[in-house]
Amino acid sequence: MDNVESFREYLLGHFPKLKLPKGKKYVEFPVYKGILVCCMVKTNGVNVYLYSGGRVPAREIFDKLNSLGVSGKVINDKYTITPMPGSRNPNIVRIDLLVPYDNRDLDNNGLRKEVLDLYTQLIDLCMPLNPDNLLDSTSGTTPSKSVDTQPEKLEPVQEDSSDSKPDTPEKNSGSLKIVIEGDIHQYMLGELPEYMQLALSVAAQKYVDGADTGEQLLAQLWRGDPSQLLSGIPPTMMMTVTKALEPLLNKSWGSLWEEFNVFYKPFVFDKDNKISIHFNDEVLYEGAIAGLLKDQCLTEEIDTEEVFNMNVEALVKPIYYNKIKSSSHAWNDEWISLDDKLSFFESFADGAGAISDYGWWFGHYTIKNNKWKEKFDSVDFDNRVSVIERGRFKVEFDEFDVEDFDWKKLIWLKAHGIEEFGPTGEEYQFSEIFYADEKYGITRLDKIITDFDLKSTEAEFSWPTDE
Repeated sequence: MDNVESFREYLLGHFPKLKLPKGKKYVEFPVYKGILVCCMVKTNGVNVYLYSGGRVPAREIFDKLNSLGVSGKVINDKYTITPMPGSRNPNIVRIDLLVPYDNRDLDNNGLRKEVLDLYTQLIDLCMPLNPDNLLDSTSGTTPSKSVDTQPEKLEPVQEDSSDSKPDTPEKNSGSLKIVIEGDIHQYMLGELPEYMQLALSVAAQKYVDGADTGEQLLAQLWRGDPSQLLSGIPPTMMMTVTKALEPLLNKSWGSLWEEFNVFYKPFVFDKDNKISIHFNDEVLYEGAIAGLLKDQCLTEEIDTEEVFNMNVEALVKPIYYNKIKSSSHAWNDEWISLDDKLSFFESFADGAGAISDYGWWFGHYTIKNNKWKEKFDSVDFDNRVSVIERGRFKVEFDEFDVEDFDWKKLIWLKAHGIEEFGPTGEEYQFSEIFYADEKYGITRLDKIITDFDLKSTEAEFSWPTDE
């Protein structure tokens, strides 16, 4: 480890404002809104890389790199820049350039100079990702210079400059209640035999006004009157179209869902939805969900001592439980290690986990939905159906008794496929809420709809993950 520290100090000597996370094998140069250019000591060489962090949309970064001519550029006739999405989070952008050891160690002067030169050039090429950064008029990139002359504006930009911390309850034990309301989407995933999908398509094209496709007709049927909507099908079609749709004819919207074997109904909670978090008689937070993201950062390469003033073991302790008390959810053992707290934390890498002052933010790479996975594997692609309802919702999560309340015991979970292919894109933040408790373990909070005003319904003969 001594030669690693010596190597990091060597880089720090040329870039005095580099960040050197304690006990780690890498250094970080902040560019803009969580975008970092880093150097990491690995077993087969030194990796010089860009890591976007996820706060700036991946498409925006790819477009910018393309417009700047960075993508495909070859440095020193040896290192080709190929921006790639994160292997587990497509909203992460990476550029990886590995400098092999080639029988050299970290103390080797030639290796150090090669890494420093590559690192400097990659920083220069990536600095225009910061829109506030002035570009060199001749090269189109930020001029190379020692960091002690660089302006403070190169530091990461926070969405909220306030230093205020979340409220904590007067009493640590009591009842937790969460309410979300606003313009919200709800998915409903199920099954519909292909022959019924075909019958709906024929009926829409020939016999039903206001629908051109089977999917549009299904959207009308969802909360409509099937017998009335399908009354225009002539008797001559009784043995074909009508026969295929017969199971739907005498159904009201409440029982219609039974024909589609709806097994999963995730909500799409977005940044602008209003959330109120109550503990006993206190309101701990009330405002937009976006406010819960204050100072959110991905767990990959985070310096927990610097950000949260605690070591990794202390930070993950509130959620370090083997069992998630849910009939459908569990830790994703394909990616997540429960061997010890350090490996547990490090397995949240590559965008699979984030943390803010208001809790942990995970996706399906961290916590999997076994029921969804079982259906994904068993239901044929041709028999899949999904419906999205949009309206003014008020969703109340059941009150939950907790002891020793801690924001770091809250887990906000995204549903599989909705982040990448859902109706609101990057505005989407979560679908489920879990709370970790020493007495009860990790519990999913149940929810009910207490108010609903339907605005629109869309249907597709696919699931959002089928894109």
